[in-house]
Amino acid sequence: MRERLVAHAIAVHGFSGYVGEDGATHYWYQIVSWYKAGKDGGMPSGVIIIIAFIVLAPLLGALASYLISIWLLNASRKSIGPKVFTVALMIATVWLVSNLMVPYADIEKPRFESHFWSVAFDPHNIKWFLVAFIILTVSGFCLIFSSLNLHQADAALKKMQLLSSAAFSLGHGGNDSQKVMGIIARRAVAVYINTNPGVHMDSWLNVVLPNDDLGIKGVMPGWIPLACYSAIAAGTLSGGWKIVKTMGSKITKVSSFEGVVAETAGALTLYFTEHLKIPVSTTHTITGSIIGVGLTKRVSAVRWGLQ
Repeated sequence: MRERLVAHAIAVHGFSGYVGEDGATHYWYQIVSWYKAGKDGGMPSGVIIIIAFIVLAPLLGALASYLISIWLLNASRKSIGPKVFTVALMIATVWLVSNLMVPYADIEKPRFESHFWSVAFDPHNIKWFLVAFIILTVSGFCLIFSSLNLHQADAALKKMQLLSSAAFSLGHGGNDSQKVMGIIARRAVAVYINTNPGVHMDSWLNVVLPNDDLGIKGVMPGWIPLACYSAIAAGTLSGGWKIVKTMGSKITKVSSFEGVVAETAGALTLYFTEHLKIPVSTTHTITGSIIGVGLTKRVSAVRWGLQ
């Protein structure tokens, strides 16, 4: 979206600038918001932040997967230290997530009669609920890891990989679909208003763009997210095997252990960036996570030429 606006500005007005209706001179690089400070000490936004996280997201994924790998490898040993660390991490996770979640009394429109499910599936809370579920599940495995033999551990990790892959898939949809949803919503509004000036929008196209400065909350018809989720799922199902093959065998050898670690790290990274409302590349994120797992073996275990 932003690159098209910049290209259109350059094609129409060139690089020398033009005088707008307000009498001021405008240039092509002023079309987009390059940097906008966050409110109340929050996360800043703008093109520069997006460009920065193109590099930072894979690094965060690699760091997370490396640390999780070290954690699991130490948990496989019969010593008390890793178990104490795991229990402390579980307590810290429960405390942190419980403080970050919106309580039932503050939820405007509860979705369920049950207080627990209403809090768990609130749009603000669901990602924190998933983060807690992932960390606590991996922690539970770490507590019994040292008591399992090789066959039992591999069988447990294969089952856990269903959870980690599902968590990463949710992060994929929450990240990539959001970008497309924004483009479709803005395009739908722009095209409809330009072709039908002064006409009330139909209910199926009733898009309200958010404006924090004016206190306006965004409204998006249900068909837009459903279309984006369905398209991503269909694309992954039809053409995703080549990517899976490259990620799972060509970058570094990925067993069930590496798969659980990489997918867990990738999912946590995507939840983190989605919470900050920063679009990132899902492929770059999982690539960085796989690299981080490979680095726990040795640097040469990663085929750097494929990056």
